[in-house]
Amino acid sequence: MTSTIDRSFRNWWFPVVRCQEVGFRHIHRSQLLNQELAIWRDDEGKINAWENRCVHRGTRLSIGANTGKEIKCQYHGWRYASQSGQCTFIPAHPDMEPSPRYCINTFECIEKYGYVWVRLEKDEDREPLLALSENLSLTTLRSIYTMASTTSIRNWLIGDCESELNANAPSLQISLIEIQQRDSFCLEARALNSQDNESVMMLIYLHPLTDEATVIHPLVNVDIPHEIRLEELRRYNRLFRTIRNVVEADHGR
Repeated sequence: MTSTIDRSFRNWWFPVVRCQEVGFRHIHRSQLLNQELAIWRDDEGKINAWENRCVHRGTRLSIGANTGKEIKCQYHGWRYASQSGQCTFIPAHPDMEPSPRYCINTFECIEKYGYVWVRLEKDEDREPLLALSENLSLTTLRSIYTMASTTSIRNWLIGDCESELNANAPSLQISLIEIQQRDSFCLEARALNSQDNESVMMLIYLHPLTDEATVIHPLVNVDIPHEIRLEELRRYNRLFRTIRNVVEADHGR
């Protein structure tokens, strides 16, 4: 069954994975609005976002092989070309040119701001994606998988999340303040570091996997110096792990 959030937002752009997590000769399995995805990069660096299903027997492509030019299905070895998704070779019929109807369902995808962005339906009237200043220095933080709906997480974050976070983890060294909604799936906040009493701008993208599961993709508008990078990333990770624990306990299914 297709949910309301599926129908309403299939033409929106969503970040689905950090670019650095889609390495060469790798296939990343993801999901967006209940649609399973196979995200992969060819040897020329071009990114692909495909329906995660072989057209032959429906086997997940994410368990197949990325050859650098194609994906080879694990089950019967059917191969599909980068960008087009067209089947190029069927081992059981090596001399046959595969029919054009043997083609993977592909989705628009781009790389920007450190993420791979995907939308499931084209819409020429919508902006390519929520624009950020090209002059910003950005650091992507660890994405957090959460068993709670996107709507419940968004409503909690723009509500009284600060006091609840303090109650659940008073020793957090980074806090979120002045959270505002930029669109249905993007929030802007100030992240206050209690170590130096300095704040940075943070964007929190909500990636709806299914009706009841969400990935939180946060990034900050600073280039964290190498000498303090590991400790700073750990602090941010503690913050978002606490957010996950709270929303799953109080605002989950």
